[in-house]
Amino acid sequence: MPKKKPKAGAAPAPPEPAQPIPTHLTLRTENGRIFTLTYGNKVPAGNSPATAIPYELALFQKEAYRWNYLLSQRRRWVNDATVREEHIAASRDLLFRMGLTEADIRELAQSEILELGIPFHQEMVGWESRLFPWEYILTSATAVERRGRSQFIIRHLDCPDHPARFSHQMRRFMTIKNAPGPLHQCLTPDGFDIERSMIENSIMDLIQDEFRSEVAGETSEDETAEQLAARIKAFHPDIIHVTGFSPQHGQRLQVWNGESKRDGLLVKSTTSEIELLEADKLAAVFSGGTPKPALVACNLSHSAARICPALVRAGCGTALGFQDEFEGELAEIFFSAFYQALAVSAGNILEAFRFGCTLLRQHPKGLRGTGVVLWSSLSLLTQPLAQARQKAPHSFDSIKRVIQQTKLPAVSTDTVDDWVQVEIEPFEELNYALLHNRRGLFRKFLIRKLKPGPLRHVNVEVKLYAGSGETFPYRKTLHLLDQSSVDLKNDISVPLLFATGLNLSDSIRSNLHVTVTWQDHVLFQDTSRITLLAPDEWRDDDDDRFWLPSFVAPRDPAVNRILHLANQYLMAFLEDESAGFDGYQSVSGAGETTETDLDLQIRAIWSALVYSLNLRYINPPPTSAQQSQRLRTPGEMLETEQGTCIDLTLLLAACFEYIDVYPVIFLLYGHAFAGYWRNPDDHRRFVTCQDAMDEMESGNLPAAGPAQPAGKPTAPHRAWYFGEEHFDEIIRYIYDERLVPLEATLLTQRGGFHRAIDEGIKNLRNRSDFQAMMDIRIARDNGVTPLPTQRRNHQ
Repeated sequence: MPKKKPKAGAAPAPPEPAQPIPTHLTLRTENGRIFTLTYGNKVPAGNSPATAIPYELALFQKEAYRWNYLLSQRRRWVNDATVREEHIAASRDLLFRMGLTEADIRELAQSEILELGIPFHQEMVGWESRLFPWEYILTSATAVERRGRSQFIIRHLDCPDHPARFSHQMRRFMTIKNAPGPLHQCLTPDGFDIERSMIENSIMDLIQDEFRSEVAGETSEDETAEQLAARIKAFHPDIIHVTGFSPQHGQRLQVWNGESKRDGLLVKSTTSEIELLEADKLAAVFSGGTPKPALVACNLSHSAARICPALVRAGCGTALGFQDEFEGELAEIFFSAFYQALAVSAGNILEAFRFGCTLLRQHPKGLRGTGVVLWSSLSLLTQPLAQARQKAPHSFDSIKRVIQQTKLPAVSTDTVDDWVQVEIEPFEELNYALLHNRRGLFRKFLIRKLKPGPLRHVNVEVKLYAGSGETFPYRKTLHLLDQSSVDLKNDISVPLLFATGLNLSDSIRSNLHVTVTWQDHVLFQDTSRITLLAPDEWRDDDDDRFWLPSFVAPRDPAVNRILHLANQYLMAFLEDESAGFDGYQSVSGAGETTETDLDLQIRAIWSALVYSLNLRYINPPPTSAQQSQRLRTPGEMLETEQGTCIDLTLLLAACFEYIDVYPVIFLLYGHAFAGYWRNPDDHRRFVTCQDAMDEMESGNLPAAGPAQPAGKPTAPHRAWYFGEEHFDEIIRYIYDERLVPLEATLLTQRGGFHRAIDEGIKNLRNRSDFQAMMDIRIARDNGVTPLPTQRRNHQ
């Protein structure tokens, strides 16, 4: 169609937007094969169907945000095999649209290491490729062909305007800690000293003899940006290892109220307690020395997408960071293995990275959905090693062999603490629900090897004295070879159905004895006082709160009695004498907003509890422990005809679960009430984050540009526990009438079903009152099961 001419005197038509310049990423394999991924341009009309259609720029930018959000929520879906299969298909489709073929995927799967070359021109141009979680997409896309074989993804930042520097010299190292003001309380006592000691010992004890005299270390603790810059410029380190807090982490800990949409490091301020050192300024500080560091390792959440490439762009040879939040114990395992391998291989960063990631994947928690990202200024697959390093071990097996064959120094009673460190923190009170869900007796149980070398025959003995002469011992002999630490906190447990635990009518005091020995050295020995709580006691604290779904008891005989009463109401509502409770089988489709047969089933249960029973509200029974509450079973409630808000909530949830409707529990500060999902498809969309993903795809990009999508929720503490950061998402489901809240205390006031819904919605008016929502179905999918129904001496 011909373009219309502008009218005389009218302003000229705005120029058509320029076609985005194509962005080409290079994907290199170990054997030298190079593949090209393309996005940012459009394929002219008329091309054959076989021609790959790359992503348009705006679409790929949204994909970067969507996949980052999805991975930040990985605990929701990581144990769901169906979701992982969907991600495999989506990852392959994405790569196909960027130009790869099925044959390319098969060839990529044969390479243990893939290096992605990402061009850099400007900060605001191409940020989407730096933000994109390539590590997950590539390993997911090749998962079927790899058949369980490991694959490692590394990134090369191609900066034509910045001369790249790369060196394997790793003799001057600096450890930096930044936890100013209230952040200091968030670090484990002596944690940084241990981290620094492990790094120093790895480098000093394993580096080649001819370079040992040249090794030097420096430490910076809670310095301002100006002080830190001066120290780096004076010391000019080869390695910088920084431990600290990102603004996202600080905001989640409620100790940082400033801007969290820009990545960086929280540091000591000259004008206030804390200030944010943004990525570019941080890179300028760290690269201020001459020569610039060969490696900057960031033990810092949200450091991979912006901080690490900024460091490389500023002239640092390589940079390590985390895609989002990363557990401290896993970070410790990775960095200890990484620095040992780095020293043994004489600065071979690629092999050290592979060694650290391999040991990390062998940990029970492993790397699920996110991980460590390595950026480099030059290609690590083509950069030749310095001639002086050619004789150093480079393969995983050779590095492992050298570490395991390192000779132990002479150890005495006076020096054993320099070799081995034991950090143990038992729970002061043990909740039966915690033990029932295979949780351990300890908040922390770490045995650390502070120096490289094999540490064999470390003996651990734990005894719990449960009363009535019962003793539950745990014994284990450990061999720390290439790993630097062992975490036993979830390994040490007691038999579930011990008689004392199930029959406690009140809390009892007992003892927990721990002994850790090595050779003839006693590394740790202590007896702690411990309280065994009654099995009906739930603690509302940061350790036990998550296990509330275990108190939802659908198999309690009283639930079946309630449903029998409710069936009379259901037949009346449906005017059908054959009506019964069939849960979601009555749902005809997603998106209904009128009262469905499912809602009538819930209403029938509500009516039975209101009109056929005579429930009354009562305060919770007394307890001897703080932040603890005794919870009544459905049977107790029907017998005594009374309950608290949380008792009533658990009763409703048990009834809903019995008829295969997915219940939720809402926790406000000081109050609880129930809810249910109206449709299993909506519940699945919530688990897979589909609505949030769709919103990002259809909406505008966040104004933050290349920053991490902060302000989006972080991963829930547990897969089924959704805290204040998920409030907006939960409210949207409620306002869309897909998630229904019910104020449970109206059961004691003969309140109507629709009034209970209205009051439930009113409960959620204020974000500040909201503590969390627990999803019972997700809890069950993650192994949180109901407590045994046999119990419990109620008298």
